[in-house]
Amino acid sequence: MTSKIKFTYGGKQYILEFTRNSVKELEKRGFVASEVLEKPLTVLPDMFAGAFIANHRFTKRKVIDEIFAKIDNKEELVNTLAEMYSLVIDEFVDELEKRNKDLSWERI
Repeated sequence: MTSKIKFTYGGKQYILEFTRNSVKELEKRGFVASEVLEKPLTVLPDMFAGAFIANHRFTKRKVIDEIFAKIDNKEELVNTLAEMYSLVIDEFVDELEKRNKDLSWERI
């Protein structure tokens, strides 16, 4: 599975990825993954911008939007970003399930 995207723009190399901290920050900014189908013109560029947080936090949004406008194969890009985002969530859920096996509960 893909966990990073690499490309060069304006002579600078970028490595995009999602980490637990970058996903948390993206969500604090109001990003809701389930809104992709409802608000694609807003959510997809925001998801792309969120992938800059981990390694290129201080890249100006104007530059990110320029890159998004020029980058090719957007359908595959969006699918890859969604996969990368999902990997972080899946890893988090798996970790929670493993950690919580020592403590069980029951409804009474």
